[in-house]
Amino acid sequence: MEDPKTAIIIPIKSFKKSKTRLSRYLTLEQRIGLCRHFVNDLVKKVSKIEGCQIIFITNEFINLPDNIRDKSLIINEGKNLGVNSAIALADPYIIENGFESSLVVPIDIPLFNLSQINEIIRYSKSFDE
Repeated sequence: MEDPKTAIIIPIKSFKKSKTRLSRYLTLEQRIGLCRHFVNDLVKKVSKIEGCQIIFITNEFINLPDNIRDKSLIINEGKNLGVNSAIALADPYIIENGFESSLVVPIDIPLFNLSQINEIIRYSKSFDE
């Protein structure tokens, strides 16, 4: 893989602690399954973006397809301290490896599509920081 230009940061909260507002409608197992589907859907989308590396910040086991492993990094979060703390874990890696930009993508935007992600990346290049 060529040196990636964009880091796609995907913070993933503990599945057991996610989607608690849906606990009235979904069991814990269903909510965990929903989160896994969100992650799988997002991985399929962002793995098609050229010139990027996917950085997962999580304590969860993420089963990545073989064709995505070479453009991915999983950083173990330790404690779930929130999105900002998760992103701060990726910052040293991003700086050290000379990425031009980074994009944080939450897992729970199911209708987010590849063209929208590419458009955000293109648009962000018009800014100095």
